Order: sequence, then structure tokens, then C-alpha cells
Amino acid sequence: MQETAFDASAAAGYDLDRYREIQGAWLVRETDIIYLRPLVYDDRVIVKTWVLDFRRVRSRRAYELRYADSGEIVAQATTDWIFLNVQTGRPETVPRQLHDLLRGCRGAGLRGPWLAHDPDDGSRLRPGGSALSD
Repeated sequence: MQETAFDASAAAGYDLDRYREIQGAWLVRETDIIYLRPLVYDDRVIVKTWVLDFRRVRSRRAYELRYADSGEIVAQATTDWIFLNVQTGRPETVPRQLHDLLRGCRGAGLRGPWLAHDPDDGSRLRPGGSALSD
């Protein structure tokens, strides 16, 4: 799920290089997940993610995991993220531009589904199936 959130942020214009430029980073504070079906190693899942809300230094993101073959929902989750200043290691207000870009991706249909991991070759895929390089 974390990788899917990173991919969604990069697709909105905030990749790791951009975060380095603004000296910011997201830290997972808490994740809640509800498993609706069994999920085992090597299962292929499609992960859809979207931003639920923002607060001053926090963002809550939702996830939906589906079996890649059947499309059946296997899990639903939320993660509470804290935005940090990497120089001080302390929480910092989410930059307005970042807030506006990610908030614009709120609808589940706007960002996803994302295939977070392809066990056949280990690559992560973007929507539409183009591979991301590591």
C-alpha cells in the first residue's frame, strides 16, 4: 500500500526528487486494514488509493485491494500519514501546492487501480501497465 501511495504522489507531480527539493517526507502514523477474503503470498492484487482528507500536518489515505484475476475485493484499508521536515525530523504543515494536487486526486476513479507488484518480474506498474524503473 505504501508503494501505491508513493506512485500516486509521483503521478500527481511529487516524486522522491521533488520531496527532496522541498525537504519533506511522509511518515506512516497508523494503518488500519480489514481483510474480507484470504490473501496469501504471491496473490496478485490491484491496489486503488485516494486521499480522504487533510489536516495541518496529516493526511488520511484510503485503499482498496482486489484480486487481479477476479476483481473481487479482498481488503480495505486506511493510513494516517504525517508530513515531516527531513531537516528537523518534526511534523510540518503540508505545502499548499502538494495539498491541492493530492486533494484533486480524491475520487477513487481518478487514481487507480494500481498494480503495486508483479511477482513475475518484480516491477511496479503504472496505470495502463507501463513499468516503473527502480
